[in-house]
Amino acid sequence: MRYLPFVFVGLFFLSTIPTEVLAAYTYSYTENSVTGGFEYDLTLFVSSDTTENIFDVTIDFDNTLPFSASTNNGWDVIYGQGSGLLPSFATFYEPMGSSIPSGDSLNGFLLKFEQRIDPTNVFSILINSNESATPASPVPVPGAALLLGSGLIGLAGLGKRRRAAAA
Repeated sequence: MRYLPFVFVGLFFLSTIPTEVLAAYTYSYTENSVTGGFEYDLTLFVSSDTTENIFDVTIDFDNTLPFSASTNNGWDVIYGQGSGLLPSFATFYEPMGSSIPSGDSLNGFLLKFEQRIDPTNVFSILINSNESATPASPVPVPGAALLLGSGLIGLAGLGKRRRAAAA
């Protein structure tokens, strides 16, 4: 019992250690069943301060998937079906650029496929043709570490109780 406060302090510091570097851009999507297939509405998140405007968002993916692209956010779109070794692509662009403050998001990038896909495994997303966007992480790592640590403390307490009862 005398070590318990030290364990909690250690777990607190463990939960505050940054376990991954946040990407400047992340994305998520919603899937909607529509006539003739599935539509994916991608949302781009800005998770750190950037000094540049966003002029284009390019999404590359498997060239065997027939698709169409559109937007409902006022941006223009160019897209093309890949062939051979070249991937299919959809480039959404804003000629004047769009400044998105840290913590904000931009949605309305629509891709329609004939079949259901998993965009986190299929899409490769570039911002301004040079910076990658990664899928948003659904599990906060510090919270998961705290949960794991509290479970280990509980197991240690049960073991101590069993040893005390056996003695």
